[in-house]
Amino acid sequence: MRRFVLRIIGFVLLGAGSVVFLLPIPFGLLMISAGLILLIANSIRAANIVRQARIRWPRFDRSLRKAGSRLPRRLHRILAATDPRRRPKEASL
Repeated sequence: MRRFVLRIIGFVLLGAGSVVFLLPIPFGLLMISAGLILLIANSIRAANIVRQARIRWPRFDRSLRKAGSRLPRRLHRILAATDPRRRPKEASL
């Protein structure tokens, strides 16, 4: 039940962040990032989608690597689980 609620919150943050993204203040980017991390942490399918996107778009991969280096350790580990250069560990998600 907890994972389901966190997935819903992640989707809501992604949706709201994409709407707020057009504002001059970067709250939308923060909301999108928080929603993405919640989804990656609670859904293997979402982690696989992000991993495929990182393979397909190298610029997206570089931006996630750069952002990951600035995150706290716990959030960095969640984001690093989608790194295409690492072997995926399904048990860690």
